Order: sequence, then C-alpha cells, then structure tokens
Amino acid sequence: MLSRGSSAPARALLVGLLAALLAWPSGALAATIAFYTHGWGLSGTGFVYFPHAFVVIERGADEPGGPSRESYGFTSASPNTVMLTGRSAGVIIPEDDHYAGLSRLHFQLELTTAQYDAVETAIAAWRTADGNRYDLRRRNCISFVAAVARAAGLATPDRDGVDPEAFMAAVSLANADRLGSAAVTPDTASGVTAAAAGPGAEPEAGPP
Repeated sequence: MLSRGSSAPARALLVGLLAALLAWPSGALAATIAFYTHGWGLSGTGFVYFPHAFVVIERGADEPGGPSRESYGFTSASPNTVMLTGRSAGVIIPEDDHYAGLSRLHFQLELTTAQYDAVETAIAAWRTADGNRYDLRRRNCISFVAAVARAAGLATPDRDGVDPEAFMAAVSLANADRLGSAAVTPDTASGVTAAAAGPGAEPEAGPP
C-alpha cells in the first residue's frame, strides 16, 4: 500500500508493476524446452559416448525467473554394473553447452507455467529412491525423456525402446500438429520407429 508521503515517481513505478502483473495471463509462457539426442562418439581423450537423450529448459531474460538454463539427462550411476547386469542405480545429470552443441536438436516448444511446473514435478520424481532405478532396456534415458515429454503435454510411443533417435522421430510424428515444421515425415519415422522396438538396436547408457 502506498503511503501519503510516497513520491510521484515511486507511485507511478509501483502502479506500473502492478498493472504488468495483472496483465500477465495465467497461462503465460514460462520457458522453452528442447529435446536432444547424442549418438555414438569418441572424444579426443578416448572417452566413448553412448547414444543418449536429454532435455534443455531455458527461460528468456523477459520471462519470469529468467534468464536461466536447466539441462537434464538420466543415466546409470554405475556404468560397469550396467554392462554386467543391465541394471543399476540411476542419476540425473546436466549436459553442458559443449555437449549440447555436439548433439542433435530434434524439436523445441514453449511451455506454459502449468506445463513447466508439471515438467519439474516429473523430473523430481526421478530423483527419489523409487524413481532413480536404471534399467538398460526398460528404464533408461529415453524413458526419462518420455516422462518429461508427457508432462509437457506431448504424446509418446507405447514403448520407449533403446534408440534415442528413433524415439524422437516417433514423438515428432505423434505430435506433428503441435510441433509443425519440426516434425519428421511419415516415411522417415516409419523406419526408425520400428528400429526402436526391435531387438537389434544398440544399447544406450548415456555418458558415464
């Protein structure tokens, strides 16, 4: 509440801020989420990169809470254990700008405040004791990205598979109306979608 002694500039500034808050719609954009994959690779130091899927969430300078960058990928906390048993504890890791720059951006979309909150809730669930289980075939980085995609309001395939590229192609096709030009063509998706469910796809463990 303004006091009688408040200066005119201060009153004008406060009134302007209040007007801006009241004008901001309840479904206003909170962030942009981008979906990436990284294929097999070998670094200069001999480090082997496994196929991996992850998301990057960004807020612009003019958006509430911005500017900011959040990156999330799910992988095994013990790659050696996964190679022997196919299962281990899982961990959510960030992917830096360099790694993202070497990865393929499949599509991105704007989130409302409600969708952003749903995405954050989905990510938090994968940090819990029940949520951090990693299974190379059934609960991997693709499964994590699928959960995030559903929280963002996207349709996902019934089976996540073990091929990140194939999964992203299937999501693009299933959400062509929303993604527009970012969606793949049916001819492209039909082949890779079959590969995602097939037994011959390469395993994925994410960067150790």
